[in-house]
Amino acid sequence: MKPAREFLAAGSLRLVGLREPEGMGSIERQRQMAVGPAGTVNTNVPPQNYGGVSTDQLEKFEEAVNHSTTSSNASGMQSSKGEHTSEHSQDTSKSLPFVLATRPPINLGNPTGKQGTPLYDTQGKGSKTGPETKAPAPMTTSKYETRGLPGELDPKYDAKAWKDDDSRDSRDKVQIKNPTGDTRLDNLARSAANKALSQNEMDGGKADVMVQGSDDKNYRLSVRRSGNDTSVEITAMQRASDGKDVATMTHEMNAKGITIGDGFSKDELAAVYDGFATMKGKDLDAMNGVTLEKGTRGQWKGTDAKEMAHYGDKKITFFKEAFEPGGMVGNMPRGGATFLHEAGHRFEEFSGSLNKFQQTKGHADDITPYDAGSEKLSREVTGNNLKVDPKKEHYAEAYMLYKSDPKFMEQNYPQLFQFFKAQTTT
Repeated sequence: MKPAREFLAAGSLRLVGLREPEGMGSIERQRQMAVGPAGTVNTNVPPQNYGGVSTDQLEKFEEAVNHSTTSSNASGMQSSKGEHTSEHSQDTSKSLPFVLATRPPINLGNPTGKQGTPLYDTQGKGSKTGPETKAPAPMTTSKYETRGLPGELDPKYDAKAWKDDDSRDSRDKVQIKNPTGDTRLDNLARSAANKALSQNEMDGGKADVMVQGSDDKNYRLSVRRSGNDTSVEITAMQRASDGKDVATMTHEMNAKGITIGDGFSKDELAAVYDGFATMKGKDLDAMNGVTLEKGTRGQWKGTDAKEMAHYGDKKITFFKEAFEPGGMVGNMPRGGATFLHEAGHRFEEFSGSLNKFQQTKGHADDITPYDAGSEKLSREVTGNNLKVDPKKEHYAEAYMLYKSDPKFMEQNYPQLFQFFKAQTTT
């Protein structure tokens, strides 16, 4: 089976579409690596009086132990980054230039944030009618799937559909944090969790998807998976482009020295503007004199990988695939993330900070799927005018995540977060 691939590019490119073929033996879905249930403490002991301690005091003590046990079940296991390992396909007859590095699932048993956050338990129960269970906050991960989830989500995938779906493992679980009470969003969250459970590369990873609720407003689904466990957090999206027309967005970017070419639709320009609006310091200064244009996507000679955008000579060229609906990275629609990746190439060129970036802890980590595959891709591209430099791609991808999802970057790669903060601050 030939995996579908698509890339966001800049001077090189950013991967968004490589998928591992199902049934590839060593990279088969490893459900046995799911995080198991935490141990329990038996506190059902007959009341006793120890050294004059009252029954009332003992009952309060037992209640405290029970509470402590519940908390420790959620937070007893410490989250750790998995060691990065790579599995590459050797079957060149199937045109598999490279397969993403895969890593063992991260131990996600220790969530961050407030313990006991109420999440809907949709394992065989309706999130609207079934009882709520006390569950940890959405799981943590240091791996970011910038490709998102494949295909359309099903707004009718309710609790019964989840329970009756024979294509899934019966041990699969989903916890949904939905402050809106919108049933449509619950169903979309289950559908997203189902897709995450079917994707090998999502184990131990996070992906974001943009969807519409029953109120026709945009919401972000933050999907995380560890083995058989998934969590989906639903938040309302607030975009910088909301309420702005084409003329206003164009004028504001022009005022910073950015020239907007022809061919952008309002939605496409809005996505780019969302990325632009995150730039406040030296990175925004670097965009002075840069032109944005629409173009035709090219083929990378020697591979079946394709660009979604390209940077060179102070010009960013976008291809239509950069604006596919539903795609997100952090708080950004895909078009905004594409812009930020390419802007990262421009800022690296403008600031001359690549060497300092390479001295920063985490600079070579496989933060995204592109990072995992760029080194092999760089050896396969044979076009004279096409270059893929993994060091530069890591820089651009890290910058994109710093802007698209700063909370993720600060929590998981604090040194890189501080690096970009220092570089961009005026």
